[in-house]
Amino acid sequence: MADIGYAMNYQYINEIDMAPGAAEPTWGWFGQGISSITQDKSETTTEEYYYDGFGQAETSVDGLSKSVTIEGKRRLDDVCQNWVASLEDEVGDALNTTYRQTDPTGKVIERDVTIHEIKAGQDGAANEKAKFSCKLSFNGQPRVVEDGRGTSMPESLTVPPEVSVTVGSTAPIKATVAPETASSRCAFATGNHMVATVSPDGTITGVGVGETRITVKCTSKPSVAKQVKVVVAAAGSTTPDPDTTEQGEAETLSAKARAATATSAKSTAKS
Repeated sequence: MADIGYAMNYQYINEIDMAPGAAEPTWGWFGQGISSITQDKSETTTEEYYYDGFGQAETSVDGLSKSVTIEGKRRLDDVCQNWVASLEDEVGDALNTTYRQTDPTGKVIERDVTIHEIKAGQDGAANEKAKFSCKLSFNGQPRVVEDGRGTSMPESLTVPPEVSVTVGSTAPIKATVAPETASSRCAFATGNHMVATVSPDGTITGVGVGETRITVKCTSKPSVAKQVKVVVAAAGSTTPDPDTTEQGEAETLSAKARAATATSAKSTAKS
């Protein structure tokens, strides 16, 4: 069983709650267009000198402030970037929300943060891509909301082959990662935003009638990946239950087989 070993930066998932104050969070992933996430830590220290130290200082840390800076290129179709960009001219409590980070072992930490220093638009030479950046300053202590599962690399991923929804409705993708000592965190990406979107936790929302595919990847080992076919029907339509559909098809095949057997028996009797 392979071990993670040295963790890569891309194996960390960084998210922001785009609905602060709501009953349930709506997580946005800093993924598309993001090329750099850097940490900063500033400490307030005091140095004291005592005779028994013979001229050597004793240093104590009295306080600290921490933050992360998100940088990359502006993606106009990214919901997370768009939400942060909408706060560019805000002040006060509108800039306060929750930040969530999942590490390569699956450990999840949440922190209260203030979003500021937002830049989301034209900035630079004419032939450069527009830039995106913001700073998340941490407020208070972090909260561990889920412990890590272990340091094993994912070996397999199980997802449903197909999910059906109607326009405006939602459905989850259940992804199971093995072994149990590997992070269960996955990343989800839609093949067509005009047909269906997918949230960072794998919830599909039907947008337009049609079919597309959702790609599911293990974040600690992206080469372990699967695709899910998504069928979106018009609002008000009845989406088939895969279990019921399979049972119905089996019953239909069984009925046809019985009918064929009966016909064959009659033909034999006549001859």
